[in-house]
Amino acid sequence: MIYPPFVARAASGASITDLGTLLSPQAVRRCAIEDGTIVHIDNFGIAKLKLYLSLEEALGVRKGDFVTLRVNGRRLGRALYSDRLMSAPDNTWVIYAGSSLGGLAEIGVARDSAAALGCLHVGDKIEIGL
Repeated sequence: MIYPPFVARAASGASITDLGTLLSPQAVRRCAIEDGTIVHIDNFGIAKLKLYLSLEEALGVRKGDFVTLRVNGRRLGRALYSDRLMSAPDNTWVIYAGSSLGGLAEIGVARDSAAALGCLHVGDKIEIGL
């Protein structure tokens, strides 16, 4: 992890300019991101998707139903549509409305790391179907 050393240095009184090179505002650019794209994978291996609409509206599924996941056109498998990841049985793929980053949809594996399985990466396109 990169954060603890920076936090420790900042807490000990280091100036923010001593913590690294400042990023120029001109270096930041906006880009279009397609719906269904993985925009972040957190420290627990949970993928955050640019996807805000409910699966009930999009596909007619209900909580407790299974959906099919495709990653970059490749079938990944079935995922439980649920309220939360930890409600699912061990090693079950789950898709749910996330509680962070503005409510982005999240995909994870109950009590395992989806990212550690090596099948999800930032920038991958996820398709959800029946």
